Amino acid sequence: MTTYILTGGWDHLYPNYLENLAKFILQQKPEPRILQCAFAKPENEQSELYNIFEPLFYQYFGEDVEVENANIDHYLEQLERADVFYIHGGELERLLEILPDAATVRRLFANKIIIGSSAGAMYLAAKSIGYYSENGMNDGAGVLPVGVLVHYGAIANDRGITMDYWRKSVQDLIDVLPDDMLVLPLTEGSMTIIERAD
Repeated sequence: MTTYILTGGWDHLYPNYLENLAKFILQQKPEPRILQCAFAKPENEQSELYNIFEPLFYQYFGEDVEVENANIDHYLEQLERADVFYIHGGELERLLEILPDAATVRRLFANKIIIGSSAGAMYLAAKSIGYYSENGMNDGAGVLPVGVLVHYGAIANDRGITMDYWRKSVQDLIDVLPDDMLVLPLTEGSMTIIERAD
């Protein structure tokens, strides 16, 4: 069984999210090995993101957690050792360029806990719309048969991001996705758990 956890973004700003995430994962993996992936960020920003999250993982998961930062040259080997793969947000296009196609990824993710935050959730989904999406609707890798809206409910009136924008975006996804695909509005600081027997 592979467990996917999708979140809307800006995770480090939500202590309740981190507390609930740790509680859920520690019930399944008492001493988890977490591989965090910041490939959605430019290379010069990845270490900054790793430095924000690493102490948070130790704070919420305890001293027995192992945290490793994904290296673009060795992440497939790192992933084999990991129990948890945490795909941070940034730019969806970067993830689509670096990470493998859906069929390959499903095999690599088997029996692990996969967390997709913001662009990470967009990568896992079939289609997505986000707060920072300049292009409107995006195609993801399609690892999960869902549509997601990340940073759902975040407002930026100067950019036309209002609740009307979000309501229309939900309907836009419903209109293009097959009837059997869910549309998941992912607010910041929340998590949606999907378990699959891939």
